Amino acid sequence: LDLSLQRFSEAISTNKVLRDNIDTLRRERVVFDDIYRKLENELAHKKQEMANIIEQANAAYEARDQAQAQMATLKQQADREHMEFEKEWRELGKLIENDKKMKEFMRSKARGGDTTTPVKEEDKHRKKITSNAWDTAKSLVALSANQEKVMSYEEAFTRIQTATGISDIDELVQ
Repeated sequence: LDLSLQRFSEAISTNKVLRDNIDTLRRERVVFDDIYRKLENELAHKKQEMANIIEQANAAYEARDQAQAQMATLKQQADREHMEFEKEWRELGKLIENDKKMKEFMRSKARGGDTTTPVKEEDKHRKKITSNAWDTAKSLVALSANQEKVMSYEEAFTRIQTATGISDIDELVQ
């Protein structure tokens, strides 16, 4: 009987130790489950941040491409307008030269006596010179407006470069 009671007590003692181990393992499992959930949440958050950053980078690349296309278009337009300006400048130079010749002709005619026809031609030349001067002024205003646009696009391009951290224009384009 004593032996049976002793075995019973040992079995109860062993069961108690095993229950304590089970309780400890359950508590550890709860802690590990909490840590696992936190890590999963953090991973999902990092994935979301990464997706947002990729989206922003793509938007920046598209904006850069658009800005470069506009800048190229504006540069071509500025070049065309510069060429037109140069052409008008040469024409005005020719008109001024013709005007000088006409005045010289007028002076020589005034000495000679006949002044009716050259006066009409001089008025025509003055009107033409005035008209060309206004056209030139309009071209200069348009050219300066386009240069301002180019400057604003260059500033936007600089901001894109600083945002992306890429300083080489060719690398930024690709």
